[in-house]
Amino acid sequence: MLDVRRLRTLREVALHGTIRAASEALSFTPSAVSQQLSALERELGYELLERRGRSVHLTPAGLLLVERAESILAQLAEAEAEAKALAGASEPAVRIASFASAAATIVAEAVSENGLDAHILEVDPRIGLARLRGGEVDVAILWEYDFVPLRPAGAIELVHLFDDPIHIVLPRSHPAAAEPSLELAELADEPWINSTSTSSCHPFIPRACVAAGFEPRIVAETSDHRTLHHLVASGVGLALIPLLSRLDLPSSLVTLPIRTNPPKRRIHAAYRSASAEERRVQLVLERLQEAAASRPAVLTLVQAGG
Repeated sequence: MLDVRRLRTLREVALHGTIRAASEALSFTPSAVSQQLSALERELGYELLERRGRSVHLTPAGLLLVERAESILAQLAEAEAEAKALAGASEPAVRIASFASAAATIVAEAVSENGLDAHILEVDPRIGLARLRGGEVDVAILWEYDFVPLRPAGAIELVHLFDDPIHIVLPRSHPAAAEPSLELAELADEPWINSTSTSSCHPFIPRACVAAGFEPRIVAETSDHRTLHHLVASGVGLALIPLLSRLDLPSSLVTLPIRTNPPKRRIHAAYRSASAEERRVQLVLERLQEAAASRPAVLTLVQAGG
């Protein structure tokens, strides 16, 4: 009989890509994670991981086991919820995984203004989707960038909340900062700042620039918005950011729309098909849709203030 704790450990390594990152997510030591993985490999009699420097990659057998592990974890979560309901336990807080800019806006509004009992987990949508599939959260707020399609897979349902336009961010001192809009190709010779490979939107800037007719020269990578703002303000490079992320933009920067084929990201709320009838899940989905309905007006105001 496979040990569920070891399966969960393998899945965390698959999600985070390194033993150290997985150990931090699990609140274990790296050696404890390595020991659990080694024990799982001995138990099965075949290798699950290929170690390449600091990173690890799953073997085909490891990938299959992780896929099965998510289904097992989801079923265990459902069984636990059903048992608590039969025992008359109070209804648990709805668990919401969300990326940062959505957590600070539509999720905060949906929860705070309606008195919902909720627990919010800030994670990249790739991790949020995995947490949803594994039954560790009830709702996940996901993005789908142009050129980076969302593939939820499994019994996952999506509710579209709104479209978030993507603009160019540049210093106010930049020669093009006074323009009402720009063509992306006009900035082909500029250096660019991208997200890191741990972010699910990492492919977006290279693909968007190639679609505009040029290969971007990436000079920096960060998934931290504050770091991105400082890098752009210091003249290190330009970037593309969704308008929702512009709410905390410093005054030293300006965002401009792209004229031809302006890119966007689509924001979705995702939930498991098995939880479609749960009152608390439906309630949070309704509140998220209400909060999202107010976003276009806010986005318009933000854009006008740019």
